[in-house]
Amino acid sequence: WEYVSPLRTARSGHATVSYEGNIYVIGGVTTRAVVLNTIEIYDPTTDQWKDGPTLPIPLYYHNAVVANDTIYIIGGISANGRISNQLFKYTPGRGILRGTDLPDQIFASASVYKDGKILVMGGRQSDREGEALRSGYEFNLRTQSWSESQHSLNFGRSNFCLTDGDYTLAFGGIDFEVVISVERLTPEGWGNISRMPVPRGHFQGVALGN
Repeated sequence: WEYVSPLRTARSGHATVSYEGNIYVIGGVTTRAVVLNTIEIYDPTTDQWKDGPTLPIPLYYHNAVVANDTIYIIGGISANGRISNQLFKYTPGRGILRGTDLPDQIFASASVYKDGKILVMGGRQSDREGEALRSGYEFNLRTQSWSESQHSLNFGRSNFCLTDGDYTLAFGGIDFEVVISVERLTPEGWGNISRMPVPRGHFQGVALGN
């Protein structure tokens, strides 16, 4: 590991995606509990950050995924603890547009893009302590519409990691306690395949090849 240029604004609870060789850091919350509507863009070839467009609303504990040259920004918590059901579509160079709202308000979920659909799983619908969701939704890019996911996770998960390489995998997360299991999505549904060496939540991961 080596240090590179730091973010202009320290933040947590943000969403991060890679788009055409740059890293987009979207929203988040500061150490002073200020919810951010800013986007910072990192160019690894120059080791420099620049400002992106401003989100229509400040958000943290949202998620983001790249599909068909567009960054989709999903759910989250806005200012004053308002849980969002909004979907925003950001095409770099063209600004941010409002998309079709999620069926429910949701935050701390995870998402991946596969086969023309964005899969959004888990998360929470209340900021009070309680059970995380096992269910999910699918967003069809062709029809720009939402539907309930056919399969539910075996464990409730929020603040977890969902990756998609050769397989769609769900790692860790938070329910009533920190989750240790790993699940894989097959045509028959989600199945437990492994356990993480250490229970882990509030983290991210990526798929590298298979």
